[in-house]
Amino acid sequence: MDSELRRKIASAPELRPDPSRINRTEAALVSRGIDLSLARKLRKRGLTLSQLQQMSLKRLRALKLGNDAIRNLHGTGRPSIPFEALIRVLIANRFTCCVCHDSEKSVIVHHVVEWASSRDHRSNNLAVLCLACHDSAHTTKQLTQNLDAKKLIRFKAQWEALVAATNTTAVLDASRHNYDAWWYFNHFRIFQIANSMRLDLTQLAGYEDAFSEGLITKNGMLRPRSGNQWYMYDDGNGMTLYSYVREVLHSVLERLTVFNASDDMDRIVLAAILRSGDFVYIQGLHRFKKTVEKDRGRGQLRTGRRKAHSVMFSYVFDGWEAVSTSAWAVWLKGSQVAGSVIRVTGLSRPKGILQIKGTVLGICHALPNQKTRRYSPALYQSGVMLVGEDE
Repeated sequence: MDSELRRKIASAPELRPDPSRINRTEAALVSRGIDLSLARKLRKRGLTLSQLQQMSLKRLRALKLGNDAIRNLHGTGRPSIPFEALIRVLIANRFTCCVCHDSEKSVIVHHVVEWASSRDHRSNNLAVLCLACHDSAHTTKQLTQNLDAKKLIRFKAQWEALVAATNTTAVLDASRHNYDAWWYFNHFRIFQIANSMRLDLTQLAGYEDAFSEGLITKNGMLRPRSGNQWYMYDDGNGMTLYSYVREVLHSVLERLTVFNASDDMDRIVLAAILRSGDFVYIQGLHRFKKTVEKDRGRGQLRTGRRKAHSVMFSYVFDGWEAVSTSAWAVWLKGSQVAGSVIRVTGLSRPKGILQIKGTVLGICHALPNQKTRRYSPALYQSGVMLVGEDE
């Protein structure tokens, strides 16, 4: 990550770790051209989409709905934006205007190239704007620059890149502040990605110590470890190796886009925004289970699972690669509150459950401020975040 992007992230206090949420009623209204704050007020008054669709023009205007939104509700305007495209653009922009970046303002989803001419509801033709910037996008000015499609595309791309980088940085910073955060590294995948990125591993902190102790080659790659140990770090060089591999993982993550899905365990939301190849951080109650009885050397296969609200992340890993006695013997077994960095390899929906399989890069203890929502029906009862037990 370059210094300029770091500066932008540091000067963007509006990028909070916990983005706004939207429920299904609100989403249905926003998809028809109603701004988010008004949609939220209508939902809190107990008004549903079907009730609004049956109301007269006079009553809808009394609720402060604009003419375009009224036409969309009555079916005489444009069709509603599909939920998948809507939620993708809202989350990518952190429910914040891509022009002014003021997270306190209500937002509306705007077509960059107007629907009448584009007939395009795809997320790349949608921009999240506050009401003031939305007015500017629909106004031709004589004395100041217009907010035309070309400018909107540029603002949207810049803002979405900053949001994505900030999501990754939040996880990285939390990890960096907790030296012993990591329980497990997938060494093969981490170094494979580092090699594909052409990282100069010789410049990393910990390289000199790891090389002098014979743990790595001159170019920074791992030397083979003895297979006679209980786990990979079970010798006097364990701390030196941990310090170095931790730096390699951080350097890799710094160059990736990692989506923190910890507060978005909803099968409709995640099905809309995740694709194979995406990198995800997921925090919460994990279940780790041995699949073989082997307790020494390579091949101590275990499964990791994070499940809540009809969403399940799962992966297979080798307990041999645990980084400490506690991680190997205690933390990577049974039920533990943990965090996992996963590369998605596939999504499926058997029996109404969204199953997300992946390759895990690292497993750590729960990082501060990376999960703010509890998945309990007593705490949150409606909408996109309608949730079951925090399994």
